[in-house]
Amino acid sequence: MNFFLLLLISLIWGSSFILIKKASVHFPPASLGAYRMLLGAVTLAIIWKFSSIKSGWEKKYIPLLLLLSATAYVIPFLIQPFLISRYDSGFISLIVSLIPLITVIISIPMLKKLPNRFELMGVTGGFLCLLILFKDGLDRSISLKHLLLWLLVPLCYSIGNTLVKMKFQSVHPLAASCLALSMSGTALFPVSITRDVISTQGSFLQSLIALIFLGVICTGFATALFYILIYRAGPVSAGMVAYIIPFLALFWGWVDGESLSIYQFLALAGILVMVWLTQKQPEKTKRQFTRVVS
Repeated sequence: MNFFLLLLISLIWGSSFILIKKASVHFPPASLGAYRMLLGAVTLAIIWKFSSIKSGWEKKYIPLLLLLSATAYVIPFLIQPFLISRYDSGFISLIVSLIPLITVIISIPMLKKLPNRFELMGVTGGFLCLLILFKDGLDRSISLKHLLLWLLVPLCYSIGNTLVKMKFQSVHPLAASCLALSMSGTALFPVSITRDVISTQGSFLQSLIALIFLGVICTGFATALFYILIYRAGPVSAGMVAYIIPFLALFWGWVDGESLSIYQFLALAGILVMVWLTQKQPEKTKRQFTRVVS
């Protein structure tokens, strides 16, 4: 059952990048982000309503929730459609594989946690793989400015994940996600209706279906499944989705006619080895080590 959940979540999240590409044809970044987050929030709220989950929520978490909303949702959900509408979705998806390595770096100032030798080797190797991806991006005529913007996505996700681990220990993650999505979607909604022009010409229905699937299934339903997997198999086992998502995203991009390069596969293979290395803990710390990749 756990293996089936792992594959299902990986399939859903691995398909999200091609869905962003299809939805971006008619929905500008702010609209896509706002509607996706609101649909995800409603989905999680329904699951929350019919479950026995205790939220553990208190008013003191509001400032932290604002920071979580910005880092884990608003910024990544704006940057990804902006870049995917201009470049290959498969290439853009590869940056997500760096989240575990960047989380190690973020943990130093936020958790006051120095990396062990395995994590240090993993982060160093991951940086070299990132240079390969940058080289491939420049070959694809992606501007350096957009590549740096691309790097901001895993940085924000890593800050969000570390923030949950550091400050939201008494709040159920499903409740925190639901509240953060609600706040983020509500904040972006006025921007989307006042500044964005949504085109309904051509294949609008296809973009609308992609957007609904993104919100309800990828952002809402899959998030709930991920927390079930964490509960059943543990955070390290659940984090295995990070190994599968990039390959699925590349596959869907290839099906859609996007070009693949040897640099992508070399960098991805190297990053996954480095991620495995960071999870290879010394025996004395193995039982204490947990990290969630989402």
